[in-house]
Parts: sequence; C-alpha cells; structure tokens
Amino acid sequence: DAGGPGRDLFTEACLELMNPSLGLFIENPNKRVNNINGNQELLIPNPQPMNDHVKNRYFYAGVLMALCYTSSIPEPFKFPRFVWDYLTNKAVSIEDIYDVDLQFKQLMTSIENCEKTLNDPSQFSEIFAQSFQVQNSLGEMVDLIPGGSCIPVTFNKRLEFVQRCKNYRIKEFNDQLNYLRKGFNLIFAPSAASILTPWEIELLICGDN
Repeated sequence: DAGGPGRDLFTEACLELMNPSLGLFIENPNKRVNNINGNQELLIPNPQPMNDHVKNRYFYAGVLMALCYTSSIPEPFKFPRFVWDYLTNKAVSIEDIYDVDLQFKQLMTSIENCEKTLNDPSQFSEIFAQSFQVQNSLGEMVDLIPGGSCIPVTFNKRLEFVQRCKNYRIKEFNDQLNYLRKGFNLIFAPSAASILTPWEIELLICGDN
C-alpha cells in the first residue's frame, strides 16, 4: 500500500462529498435529460436553499479541495468549469452554464435568433409559448418576476425574458459556491488563486485526469 490508511481515508472523504446521495453535489441537467453530447459526468452544486449545516458542509468541501494541493494528494473531482472559475475569483459566465445544460442553451439561442425563422412576429407566442419562468438546474419552474407564471412572453419582451433567464442561471449557485470558496481560501489564499486560470487550479487539485 503506497498511500497508507491516511491517504485512503482522505480519498474516501472526497469521494463521499461527490456522492449525489449526500445532496451537496448533484447530476447536471444534461445527465438528467440524458443529453449524450454534454458533460454528463460533471456534478453541480445543489441549488436548493441551505441551512447552517449544509453551509458548513460546503465550507468543509472547500477545505478538502485545498488540502488536495497542499498535501499533494490529487483527487478526481468532477466539477464543471464554473466551479473552477469561482475558486479563481472569476465570474461565472452563461457559456459555463450552457456546458452543463444544452437544452437551456438551445432554448435561449432559438429565442434570441427567432427573427431569422419567424415569418411574422405574431407567430412567436404560438411557437415558444413561454411565460416569465425559467427551469432551474433541478428541473423546477421558477418565476423570474412576481406572478411570472401568468405573464406570457411576447415577441417584444423576448430579449428581456432571455436576459432574466440568463441572470438567474448565472447566479443560481452563488450561495453554494461562496461557502465552497470560503473553505478553499482558508488554506489557498485568494491572491494566489486569482493569478491562476480555472484549468490550472483544477490541474493542481485533481491532477491530470
């Protein structure tokens, strides 16, 4: 045994954090809808509201991730790019969200470019039949504005709808990522993380997958 029981225990703790049954990190939308073209293996933070116990778990997860680097024990964390973006103090982009939710990308893109396919703006409501709601990463519908489920998206309001959807999805994991980063920064200084690219910090923590 080259690693010893200490290393085995550390690996088991990291694997347990990634187990969807724990509820901290869950399957991404591409996996949920069985989209074979989109990073199905990556796990995303659970966007459900957190109590103090769950907040501490994300903090603990961040500490463990930093220990992978300081202890030279890389672990195969299967996280999407936006997690590594956040750890390097970079903003989550809509492209990061698209990477794990191709269905959402297709809907947003088709609405943004609908002028090219519609013969008449009046066809918009018939083809898209959207209200001011967005499907979150759990597959649940969430109002984008008060009473959004009862407010239809019209051709003239389509770009406002798209922007609200994007803003919601970009910020959907902010609370979870914030506690993850707090734990990570307990050991890995923010100033050091900021000079790295997301792929570099992933390489330091996970090794060469």
